[in-house]
Amino acid sequence: MHFVDVGQGDGAIVVCDGKTLVIDGGTAENGAKMVEYLQNTLHVSKVDFVIGTHPHADHIGGLPDVIRACKVKKLYSPVDEFEAKTFETMKRAADDKKLKITVPQAGQSFSLGRAKVVPALALVRVGQRPDDLSYERTARKRAESLGIAIRPYELDEFAPQAAIE
Repeated sequence: MHFVDVGQGDGAIVVCDGKTLVIDGGTAENGAKMVEYLQNTLHVSKVDFVIGTHPHADHIGGLPDVIRACKVKKLYSPVDEFEAKTFETMKRAADDKKLKITVPQAGQSFSLGRAKVVPALALVRVGQRPDDLSYERTARKRAESLGIAIRPYELDEFAPQAAIE
């Protein structure tokens, strides 16, 4: 797992068994850093999966550069429509490459080599009342976010026998 310094925001790259996953890309001003790291440090020109975890500028702003510079097989986002210039720029870059934005469904996962990746829509906090205004804001914000679980391998396949028993 590689974390790229994209200033405010996030930019991570996971490589497993020759497969590549990009998680967020920081702001638009830092998209070139993501591309440079992919191409010059990791020597990657093909990205198997891109996940934009949240449709705000500090998460997806740099992803259009990644989409334009690399051959991306699949793009995940918690939404396929969002009224913001940054999201529209990402969507336009995807459209130009004939890349569809996929909103993951419950239980959906994909393989990144031997690793299993589960992008999941974030859940609303339990214990807040639906008639509470703060509950509504929290629900709306979390509905626009993806959480990601990466399971590197099956325990019984790679762990020493003593760890299983």
